[in-house]
Amino acid sequence: ALCHQVVVLRQGEVVEQGECQRVFTAPTQDYTRQLLSAD
Repeated sequence: ALCHQVVVLRQGEVVEQGECQRVFTAPTQDYTRQLLSAD
């Protein structure tokens, strides 16, 4: 694996962080979900 942890930033602030699999499959923050659904 390239990494085990991921951090989502918005305007320099941490929005969400955690294990990659959890963040990508079950994000807890609306902003993270918006990023993942963007084309």
